[in-house]
Amino acid sequence: MAIRTKSIITFIRGLLYVALISSALNVSVMLGLDRGYEATASLEIGWPNIIFKTSILLICALAFLMSWLSLGLDRRMWPFIAFFIWGCLVWFCTGTTLIGIRQLASFLTSILFLLAASRVFDVSKDLGILKKCLFGAVILLIGAGILQNLLGHGPAVGTMVDKWDVHSLHTGAGSVLQQTVIPITSGLIFISSFIYTRKKLSGLVGTLLIILGSLVLLRGVILGLCVGLASLFLVGKLNRVRYTIILFLIIGLLTIIIGPYVYRKSFTKSGYIETHGRMKQWPVLLEYALEKPLLGHGPNSDLEYFNYIRAREFGVAHNEYLGLFVSFGVPGLLLYIAGIVCLFWRTIKLKPLNSNSIIGRNCSIAVLSLLMVAAMFGNLFRQPGVMIALFVFPAACIGSRK
Repeated sequence: MAIRTKSIITFIRGLLYVALISSALNVSVMLGLDRGYEATASLEIGWPNIIFKTSILLICALAFLMSWLSLGLDRRMWPFIAFFIWGCLVWFCTGTTLIGIRQLASFLTSILFLLAASRVFDVSKDLGILKKCLFGAVILLIGAGILQNLLGHGPAVGTMVDKWDVHSLHTGAGSVLQQTVIPITSGLIFISSFIYTRKKLSGLVGTLLIILGSLVLLRGVILGLCVGLASLFLVGKLNRVRYTIILFLIIGLLTIIIGPYVYRKSFTKSGYIETHGRMKQWPVLLEYALEKPLLGHGPNSDLEYFNYIRAREFGVAHNEYLGLFVSFGVPGLLLYIAGIVCLFWRTIKLKPLNSNSIIGRNCSIAVLSLLMVAAMFGNLFRQPGVMIALFVFPAACIGSRK
């Protein structure tokens, strides 16, 4: 029986490794089939992406079911479970639309991954393999970006130098430049390792990954990164003066490299996507949300509303807390926040068993800090590939307490 259980756990872990490495890929964008902000219906994101994302969902669902039947369910993760049940209820009551299924499926994928990973991963034992998998995800995204460029659907990594302007970088979808959180999260685990072990190679690799991820110029993610780095240096085992200097050097380097472009993107009107006016739309969305504060307007209703008022260039809320309020009402917003806070609290309370536990805990605090800040300016919660990368180390920290 013990051998059988061990084999099942090994199989579950293999499924989760596949999801972690590959889930951030955007196949339709890579093939030039995604209509981006014009994608107002589920089918308009392209059949290749629908098939691929459904495959990732099924992988996570299988991993969850097997972990549940073999190891049971961690009841302390109830806020995420309750959130999804509430989301399904909202979807049913507000109108069963395809675009609603799309968002629910995105949330479900990352939640199922989290529930399964918290049962089979242990950060004290699995830090090394998880770090390699996340780095492998970065390499896969770079390869996808190069292939996208070769197919003529760039800009991507291969044309980064030739197309060095804000909006061509920002619209480099399908490459590492779009999924900026993946290399940044990978960089944070390397930096966390550097702080504890003082291995210079880890520090160098981590810094390069963070700079690579920051090149897409997502301001909310960059702000979240700064908060995450600050929390990492506060909780890490370090010489305060020495590493505070390193922290400011990293932030200073980011400022020098991307500062002028962040300014242009924030305060000028140029390019394909006008991002400087998004905050001006928040009061409009808030007023819309207050029309149905309890039940919400249904999954992905911020995207539908922007299309209805002909403000398609803003795409979605670009504030996940506001987006949750619009789509799922106050209960949905509070349940999802409760889930993140629960993760944060259980990670902070972890009693490290070895150096891996310390590194993993510190990185988890950093990535959750990044998530909570970046979500105020972006749409991270509904991106399963991003959330899987952000959830994996907190899940492994929780797993070490089982």
